[in-house]
Amino acid sequence: MYSKPHLSFEKQLDLLASRGLLYDDRVFCVTALKRIGYYRLSAYSYPFRLLLPPEQRETETNFRSEKFKQGVKFETVIQLADFDSKLRRLIFEAIEEIEIVLCTRVAYIAGRVAPFMHEKPASLDAERCRSKVTQNGKEITRWKAWKNKFKTLKAQARNEDYYKHFEQKYDGKMPIWVAIEFIDFGGMARLFKIMPTKVQSDVAKLFNVRSGATFSKWLVALNYLRNKVAHHNRLWNRKMTYSLQVPNVNEVTSELEHLRSRDSDLNSTYDYIAVVAYLMSSISPQSHWNHEVCSLMESFPVSPHVSPENDMGFPPGWRLLNLWS
Repeated sequence: MYSKPHLSFEKQLDLLASRGLLYDDRVFCVTALKRIGYYRLSAYSYPFRLLLPPEQRETETNFRSEKFKQGVKFETVIQLADFDSKLRRLIFEAIEEIEIVLCTRVAYIAGRVAPFMHEKPASLDAERCRSKVTQNGKEITRWKAWKNKFKTLKAQARNEDYYKHFEQKYDGKMPIWVAIEFIDFGGMARLFKIMPTKVQSDVAKLFNVRSGATFSKWLVALNYLRNKVAHHNRLWNRKMTYSLQVPNVNEVTSELEHLRSRDSDLNSTYDYIAVVAYLMSSISPQSHWNHEVCSLMESFPVSPHVSPENDMGFPPGWRLLNLWS
């Protein structure tokens, strides 16, 4: 049974101090506990704790002791949490722009081919529509998974004026350039997966990606990233659940070529940020989002225990890469 007592914010700081966490400004640190929360901050203090010997680990994820490494200050932990918050906001801003451009391009290109493509499997890719996915523990076709998602999204939009207009005048039948208004990023990724190859490729090329298949897999990963950011989850040192598809030779320009030589799967924070920066430069070259990333990285806490290279997957000398220049 869980038996740890409820503690005031002041006593929470005292507990951390008893475990070896130093601080300079008590008022500042208590205020941070009130603002961010003890348990949320524990995710940012975790890398600064001592490693436990294997025989002392109580669970498979319990790698560290409650004791802190020598010389660690609570102000550094707070700085790391604030850095992560700024990173989430920066990424959310970029994904918002990518999502809007994606929906606009899909509506235009797919609408030109078949205005009601999203409701007619005959207008989509037959093989991918028949392929299977698992939903709520059951194996169903991608077409059925999309139909279920579309039905849910449509129901959520039923109080919108444009929805009522189409319901009353056109029996609820909406062309894709209207339906796109209530299709979220996850729904778009699901629909894009079963679209005809030519439609996929035509959309992907507008993002400077020459493969619709690769771009389709990136959309799934970016939707995952969007959800993490939207729910304020820790991002800075996260290993992502979805690995980004490694682009083949000539599928992208030289700015992303360095991802092809990575030693591991493309699931680090850096890998995702790099792809977002690449897509942003393709659709909004005037935004200088890549330079904003560089500026933000200058605020990363200076500490011997954490670094962008070791914890976020940033490659050595990353600032010299064309993507960030």
